[in-house]
Amino acid sequence: NAKRKMNLLALASIVRLHKLGLLNDRLLPLSMEDMMSWLLKKTLGTIHRVTRTSSSVTYSYPLTAHLYILNQSGSGFEAERQDLLSRGARLNQFALVSLAELPEIKAQSSRHRDMGVIDFTIIRRGEVSISAQQWNEITSFYCTLFNSRWRRQKKKKKRSFQYDPRLDRCGSASPIPPYAVCLVDTLDQIDYTSMKCAVCQHAVSKGEMGSQSFPRMWSPNYNPSVSYIVYGPSGNLCRDGFPNTEYTSFLHYFSEKYGVTTLCPTSKLFVAKRVWDMPHSHSVLGPGAAEEDVAHAANLELPAEVCQESPMADPSIVLQSTLLPQFLYLVERRLTAEAFIRHCQENYEVLGECLSRAGPDSVMEVLTTKTCRMPQDYERLEWLGDAVLKLVQTDSLLQYSDTSYLHEGYLHMLRSVMGSNERLERVAEECGFNHFILSCPLNREEWRPSRLQLRKHDDSSTKALPPTPSGKVCADVVEAILGLIFVQFGFAKSVEVSLEIGLTFVNADKLSRRDFWSALEDDGELLAFATNFTGQPISDPRLLHEAVTHPSCVSKPCRSYQTLEWAGDAAVCLAARNWLFHKKEKLSVPTLVVLESTLTSNQSLAYIGHLNGVQRIIDHRMSELPGRFESYKFQLTRGLWATDPPKVIPDVVESLIGAVHVDQGVEAGQEAAAYVLRPLLDSVSK
Repeated sequence: NAKRKMNLLALASIVRLHKLGLLNDRLLPLSMEDMMSWLLKKTLGTIHRVTRTSSSVTYSYPLTAHLYILNQSGSGFEAERQDLLSRGARLNQFALVSLAELPEIKAQSSRHRDMGVIDFTIIRRGEVSISAQQWNEITSFYCTLFNSRWRRQKKKKKRSFQYDPRLDRCGSASPIPPYAVCLVDTLDQIDYTSMKCAVCQHAVSKGEMGSQSFPRMWSPNYNPSVSYIVYGPSGNLCRDGFPNTEYTSFLHYFSEKYGVTTLCPTSKLFVAKRVWDMPHSHSVLGPGAAEEDVAHAANLELPAEVCQESPMADPSIVLQSTLLPQFLYLVERRLTAEAFIRHCQENYEVLGECLSRAGPDSVMEVLTTKTCRMPQDYERLEWLGDAVLKLVQTDSLLQYSDTSYLHEGYLHMLRSVMGSNERLERVAEECGFNHFILSCPLNREEWRPSRLQLRKHDDSSTKALPPTPSGKVCADVVEAILGLIFVQFGFAKSVEVSLEIGLTFVNADKLSRRDFWSALEDDGELLAFATNFTGQPISDPRLLHEAVTHPSCVSKPCRSYQTLEWAGDAAVCLAARNWLFHKKEKLSVPTLVVLESTLTSNQSLAYIGHLNGVQRIIDHRMSELPGRFESYKFQLTRGLWATDPPKVIPDVVESLIGAVHVDQGVEAGQEAAAYVLRPLLDSVSK
């Protein structure tokens, strides 16, 4: 009889394998490796392939451009501006000329070392018509401005910024529309004359002095990296006495201090002041930042013989460009976020709607990598989104008819492949997310405004742009998007977005688990324990029997707890991360990882399970388990972290939570996980 029973079971297995397509050409079961390949092909083949539309924009002359005034304000900035105005400087204003209408960009504030807080605002002034020659003059000034303000002054490798006109004809090459910075007069009209003068002055050969009107920007030959604002003759000569008694005259001072021996005693001296600090990084402030007292540089005197005009000799232009790179960096970040929202609205209905409601500030956080060194990046949302994706794919595998019957090991392998960095990177590329990732920090070596290229002076070679984001970064952004959707719109929307962008199955068949089991009697005592332990009711008694059945119960007419434990692990992971994410203080990801590991470790879950008597409801056929339970009880007298708990206890804790998740849904499962973890969460809160 036993042999006949084994033959019938073997025949049933062969029939089952044949129905699933798991037999080879000789009607023998596939090898483990072939079976894995089949499962992956079967499972991943059901995932929706993402399709998206791409649009391009072409421009023709005359261009219809949009003019935006760049307004800068602040007590220190205004004081410097009025000082230049009182000394005869012509104060033009910067403006942004964009070939596409820009979205509303809120005011930005930055702190300057010499001028304190400077506020930037963009004011729209309407549309302007620009001819090909005028656009060339605007972009020439724009390049000149950044060659003097942002280019690294390397002696061996001389490069300069040039505007790439090809990018104006393919709007899809960048999420940022073509734009340039120009000068406008007091009537907010583009000042082509002043821009031509600035470009011509920048082209003057080194050592030549241009216009002698003051104020001007000079750089001493003995220290060319430092610039001074020169206001005009002081009335003193080099032979006159030096204010400091350490030196007998200005002639003596320049000779001893800088080794300048070519000065004539009758050379005129000019009143000068060291130019403001030109920062190469950013200091972003929140709205309403407080002003601080700043120290103003003292005046000094310089001889013209040892100086040359700076490439950008107009101090009013230099003043306005002090924090211009920092502001444009923030503007381009904002424009990239807005473009990403539009991209999603055009291609992904659910995701586009969610991101539109979330707003560009939240989207910028999702797209920003840690390398940008900004106050906010995607790390926290990616950490949370990883748990969201884990639970989304867990539900898909449990509900899909071709995978729901599989052993926990196969399910774990499939979920690992579905959520691997390689697959997430492929999803990011298929969805076009990789074109919008903000990974470039603000420094002169790596960042340059959109459409500007660095070219060598002696040939046409172009310095390569910063490398595209790595596969790991692309995968992190996908998880950060899921984290944002979960935080602001809940788990159901996260599932919809996952389906929409191809992270999980489409139209997963809802499978009734009861069809696989023989009849099991209700156990009122077990139901009461589970309800009291998880704080949630369970309507299906068969799930309870599965949740407490050890794999050693081979003759019991139900599966062991391993699959429910696998599902409960994902539910506990998300519950713990969600609670830690929403703590009042925003903890860093390394701290969050440590706390999560503490909350969800085997020691913590075993301790909670033992205190509630979970070990008493486990159905097993292992003679050594009762002794291990007693040994663990004794170990607890020496402290929690000095214990080696039987793994079956934390496994059953997770399987009970998994039973609630499968029976009652995600929200009930999350509440059950939080209810079970409450003693630990309370201790962390203290």
